[in-house]
Amino acid sequence: MKPSQRTKQRMTRSILVVICSCIFFAQGQAQQERLKGVVKSPEVLTRISVGNASDEVRQRYINAFSQSSVKGMLDYYRATYSGLTAGSGQSVEMPNLTMPVLQFHGLKDKAVDKDGLRDTWNWINKDYTLVTIPSSGHWVQRDAADMVSNTMRWWLKSRH
Repeated sequence: MKPSQRTKQRMTRSILVVICSCIFFAQGQAQQERLKGVVKSPEVLTRISVGNASDEVRQRYINAFSQSSVKGMLDYYRATYSGLTAGSGQSVEMPNLTMPVLQFHGLKDKAVDKDGLRDTWNWINKDYTLVTIPSSGHWVQRDAADMVSNTMRWWLKSRH
């Protein structure tokens, strides 16, 4: 039985969220501190989240983010991945990944810029495939859905 398009989209999002979250937290406190200064307004969050959406959609996001706590949103990730920092705030030594990794990165990402990719390959003991998409932002699976899906299919098939 073939998975539905909706199932494929959910799987793609889940894989990307796990990879992006792990990489984000593996980069440590410096990246998190830098984000505190960048991600502080509903407008910035909207720009990161919706890209080139219509004014109506952008305004809905701005209204929603205006009623939200940026600190709370970032604290969600900190709590979820709290095991990655020691009590003193120092990064905990993490083992390298022992499986092949496919990573997508939008070069217009305002949350994790291309410098955030630095040394990612040092944490991976198997092959590492990095796909950078110059026209995409943080939500690369939305901005370049066909490219992400087609590349994932190719990458997965090449390992069987």
